[in-house]
Amino acid sequence: MSSVHQRILWGGHVNCATSKGGMKLLMQGLGQEVAANKIRINAIAPGAIKTPINEQVWKDPKQLRALLTLIPSWRIGEPEDVAKAAV
Repeated sequence: MSSVHQRILWGGHVNCATSKGGMKLLMQGLGQEVAANKIRINAIAPGAIKTPINEQVWKDPKQLRALLTLIPSWRIGEPEDVAKAAV
């Protein structure tokens, strides 16, 4: 499990971005290593999902509008959206 922060830094959450960046490279490197054995390597890397880590943003109308301008579907994902992708 990764997140959009494997590519986009989130100030104040550098620990998250660092671990997700490492996850991205792990998936790419491992994918190369096992491709000859016909093994696929995947990670789910969702964008904004409505969770406690970003609650301050989605509960504030002004911050929410600013966030939504970055999301083509103009909606924050729900945890169930990620669960469906995983299944």
